[in-house]
Amino acid sequence: MSHYFFALNDGKELIFYYNPMHFWDKVPIHKVEDYVWRNLEKECVVIQNFDLNRLKENGKPIGYEKVKAFDIYTPRIGNHYSRLGSSILTHNSNIFLRDKYFHIDNSCYKKSIKHFDENDLSAVMSYAIVTKTPNYIKSIFDLKCFRRPIKSNFQTQ
Repeated sequence: MSHYFFALNDGKELIFYYNPMHFWDKVPIHKVEDYVWRNLEKECVVIQNFDLNRLKENGKPIGYEKVKAFDIYTPRIGNHYSRLGSSILTHNSNIFLRDKYFHIDNSCYKKSIKHFDENDLSAVMSYAIVTKTPNYIKSIFDLKCFRRPIKSNFQTQ
């Protein structure tokens, strides 16, 4: 899971989604090269064996840092989740949360995608989602994870 896409490894295919509700494309696992897996691991949080049937209603989130409030809008690249007065915005590999628990002190809370867990994923799975990402990134092969590493011609001694 990145801040603007999800990738699901079902054992046969690597399936990409803009967000949990919006399918993008898929690639057979046997065609996914090792460098792609390494790049995904660097860029994304990996949640294994997530069970959609175990989604639970979340209470107050844990592990978020308080930041100055700002207007939450749908980003150019990323997702904007909303539900019942709560909003979650993804930007720059962070999740920004402004929800019914925190409106009182007019704060937002942020958490790095790398520290996301099943509870956070359960929360975003139950929200409505708006994204503009398909307007800017048309193919999964334009994602950073599909960029081959640059080999250096310099030799070390």
